[in-house]
Amino acid sequence: MALAMRLTHIRPDSVPGYRITHAIGKGATGEVFHAVAEDTGRSAAIKILYPERARDADRPVRLRRERELAARIDHPNVVRCLGGGEIEGSPYLVFEFVAGDTLSHLIRRAGRIEERRAAAWMLDVARALEAARGVGVIHRDIKPANILIDDGGAARVMDFGLARGQDDATVTIQGTILGTPSYVSPEQVRCEPDLDSRTDLYSLGATFFHAVAGAPPFAELSLSLLLTKKVIEEIPDPRTVCKDLSADAARIIMKLARRDRDQRYATPAEAAADLEKLLSGRAMAIAAPQDTEDTMSGEPDAEPAPPAPVSHPVLVAAMSHPEAPPRSIKLPAGKVLFYEDEAGRDAYIVISGQLEVLKAGRRIGLISAEGALVGEMSCLLGSRRTATLRAVAATRLLRIPGDDLKRFLGQADLAHHVATSLARRLAVTSERLKEAQTALASIREQCAVIEGDVEMA
Repeated sequence: MALAMRLTHIRPDSVPGYRITHAIGKGATGEVFHAVAEDTGRSAAIKILYPERARDADRPVRLRRERELAARIDHPNVVRCLGGGEIEGSPYLVFEFVAGDTLSHLIRRAGRIEERRAAAWMLDVARALEAARGVGVIHRDIKPANILIDDGGAARVMDFGLARGQDDATVTIQGTILGTPSYVSPEQVRCEPDLDSRTDLYSLGATFFHAVAGAPPFAELSLSLLLTKKVIEEIPDPRTVCKDLSADAARIIMKLARRDRDQRYATPAEAAADLEKLLSGRAMAIAAPQDTEDTMSGEPDAEPAPPAPVSHPVLVAAMSHPEAPPRSIKLPAGKVLFYEDEAGRDAYIVISGQLEVLKAGRRIGLISAEGALVGEMSCLLGSRRTATLRAVAATRLLRIPGDDLKRFLGQADLAHHVATSLARRLAVTSERLKEAQTALASIREQCAVIEGDVEMA
């Protein structure tokens, strides 16, 4: 059934106290109507869920929570919720009507937003988030589609459907990422329950980046790799894609979206203070970020041989390869060996240390056994890497070029050892891989709903 046909039971007088005039938006979960209050004559926007969506267990709960939490916030940069109820099985919310357009539409039309305009809008949003923090509310889904630019040029935050009280962990579904992947914080990717307003600041930084650069950080990546990079990497300097961006604006964006929330602004008010300085041309003192491991730059350090004698048969055989002996490499803790989706050119054998296997930002396995072979399947199949491997502790490996791998595995006893080792590793990681894949499927489904959802514009 077409979306436009799902709310055929709505009449002009369906919502008590209002007269519905016309539809102004529709999406995957419901429709938005323009209405006029019968007592004051003021315009309102009424969001009504489709009956099919109302049967989803969490949708009516989220709508009620949106009503309760949005009602706590009285601020000029927040679209006010005026009430709510139910019409023949379809829950609804009433909001003040704000003429304007969403930031996502403006970016789509303009390509990117000029720095001062974007900074002024981010200042409005930061002030709204400080007001929300003051009453214990975390939005959890700050993004361009949830920021309305009114006809007076002010930014207004809307859609508190994923919001929660700061002390309320009951609205987080175990193991489920709630939010929009391009803008969620690393702690949301990890499904941590103890979120605070710094989560919204990360999303504000990703939104500011999107506005001035034309796309959010990591936008070119697959969903799984995007989530992994959020957890293990800092966002890139926005000046790499927006050459005319000022250094101060870039520093604000990168501080808002630091991977470690303790290195972000402590509160939205602190972020607002720096945005005010940026707009007024005053000097700001943003401390340089603490040193973190650079997971991207350069190749692992290579050496001609391992630092000490080895006894494991796989290592001994690899080192005595008659045609092309492999080289030893070392990875410091935090260094990435390879990323998901990369072309698999080389395989590696663990000498010492420990590697974690990451998929969609989640650890699905650990590899620490001496002689363990990693990266071999993508080499043998000529396919891309299926997961990201990163050193948990200082790690040494032997690198085997892909062209030599088949000759190396031609020795029957070593091939048997490798097959046995691989089977053990898969037995440990397969269940967690299934969990990660299930989570990815859920995120993709949620994204489809979000992308098709209502934007009140």
